[in-house]
Amino acid sequence: MRDVCGYKSCLIVLAAVFVCMTASTGRAALTMDNVYVTDVTPSAFSVLWQTSESASPDIRIYNDAGGTTDLTSQFELTSFPLAAGDPTIISEYNQDQHMMAFRTMLQSKGVMKIRVEGLQPGTTYFYRVYSVGPTETVAWPETGLLQVTTPAETGFVAEDRQLIITVNQPDSEGWLVMAEHADTSYGVSAYIGDGAATDQAVLNLANLFSTGGTNWQPAAGEQNVIITVLGADGASFSQTVAISFTGHFTVAGITPHLVGFDSQAAIAMLEPGSKLYFQDEPILLSWDDTAQQVNGSISLYYDVDAVGEDGTLIVSGLEEDPDGSADTYSWDTTGVADGRYYIYGMLTDGMVTVSSYATGLVAIDRAGTDSDGDQMADAWESLYFDNLDRTGVDDLDNDGASDRDEFHARTNPGIPDVKLQLVAGMNLVSLPLTISPALSASDMLTALGPSLLSVSRIDPATQTVEKMFYNGGSPQGDDFVFVPGAGYTFTMAQAADKVFIGASTTDRIDLALGSNLVGFVAPASGYTAYQLLQAIGDSTVVAGIQHFNRSTGLFETVGYYGSTPVGPDFAIIRGEGYIITMRQAVTGFVLP
Repeated sequence: MRDVCGYKSCLIVLAAVFVCMTASTGRAALTMDNVYVTDVTPSAFSVLWQTSESASPDIRIYNDAGGTTDLTSQFELTSFPLAAGDPTIISEYNQDQHMMAFRTMLQSKGVMKIRVEGLQPGTTYFYRVYSVGPTETVAWPETGLLQVTTPAETGFVAEDRQLIITVNQPDSEGWLVMAEHADTSYGVSAYIGDGAATDQAVLNLANLFSTGGTNWQPAAGEQNVIITVLGADGASFSQTVAISFTGHFTVAGITPHLVGFDSQAAIAMLEPGSKLYFQDEPILLSWDDTAQQVNGSISLYYDVDAVGEDGTLIVSGLEEDPDGSADTYSWDTTGVADGRYYIYGMLTDGMVTVSSYATGLVAIDRAGTDSDGDQMADAWESLYFDNLDRTGVDDLDNDGASDRDEFHARTNPGIPDVKLQLVAGMNLVSLPLTISPALSASDMLTALGPSLLSVSRIDPATQTVEKMFYNGGSPQGDDFVFVPGAGYTFTMAQAADKVFIGASTTDRIDLALGSNLVGFVAPASGYTAYQLLQAIGDSTVVAGIQHFNRSTGLFETVGYYGSTPVGPDFAIIRGEGYIITMRQAVTGFVLP
């Protein structure tokens, strides 16, 4: 029996044998091995381990090492916790059915995980875990208890990094993968096939906590992360992978790695990593690979489903080396029939041939048929909603953009997001979402790179302009934070599109005396500057509203002539910025 409980968790063990908790005598057939505590946050933790046969996990939690008070009923327990299920399934009912079947598979493979939620920050808890089999229950440890201490608080993580771990072992779906670092108290874990391909696990390193009690902040440079895999029938292995950190702000940066029992050939398709809709533009495909030979050969295919590797060839003869930016291919879809496709890659190194499907489904739709007349193409609706029942006027993800607006912007109607379509020169914009972690002006310069020359805002309290810009290749100036309701000036060297993902929020704006650069979360379709002007107040309250017409390069202004609005009645649009000049302050303004 080998017992490991997190990277540095304290283990109180008085015996190294398992005890059958039933009345049966003799040596128990059911055994446990490789016990780890993972995914520890200020309010939760998980425990994972392996069993020798089919079983279900259970746990008891106490407030002291002697097990005097059982606290278990105070917390929420989840056996075989799953994060995302099958990313290719759209229907909620079908996803629920898939997750039920997935948990049954985990139970049969003996890959245990249980999640405990509702804990207090900075608190030590004591626990014992159990494997419940068909005829017997086994506990670990037999005497004494394990302990875990929750971190005191959650901190800001500047470089949000997700690992996609591909395991080059047959039938690895449902195995557990854990990542940890020498400076972290516990690891993070995920099931292979949960929210990823059937040979992949997704691990978010932003959820690692350091020994100091808050989120791990990796220093710039290479960091050695330990990957541990727990498989069926007690199979396990660990491997150290080197991950490069930049020290700069990133949101959900993805790093792929291949691990396995040996060095045989392996390939992991990375892009497309989510549902994507195309009409006739090229599609970027990317992957990660390794091979025993000096240079293996890669072929890419498209398929009508995500099984069988029986699709149509896109390209063959791509060289496995070199890696990095070379592991991409721009797929010209000329001649490919309209339809929905899965992409997979095959790698051969002369001895072994392996394959991998990308997690993202792509829809090619040159016809753009809209049979129900809702101004959303049928193929787009089917891709994201799995049916044509949506009318376009509702907002599935409640982010302020209707389903129809999401279609025209080519954003995802299932998650709160916004696309900023920026032109060369001046742009007045807003971010109608709560971005987490917080996004600063210097972060924005990094995100858009050389395309963005400067970003500025009006501080309504001081009526001064704050500006962040590049000076000698480095950000310089006032490093403010982007918030919903505020507007910003972007000066672009060249045009660029950028999608931002965040959380839904509501319109509520404080308009100070003087100039205010603002934006609105969810203006109604057809809402105009005249309506906004009158909603704010009469000419004694508001002097005027300006927006920048990027097509003409001119400002357009509406104001009052007496009690009548005058000027070009431009549209008020989500994601744009507007300058509102106030004669009186208005607190808590909300769009009607």
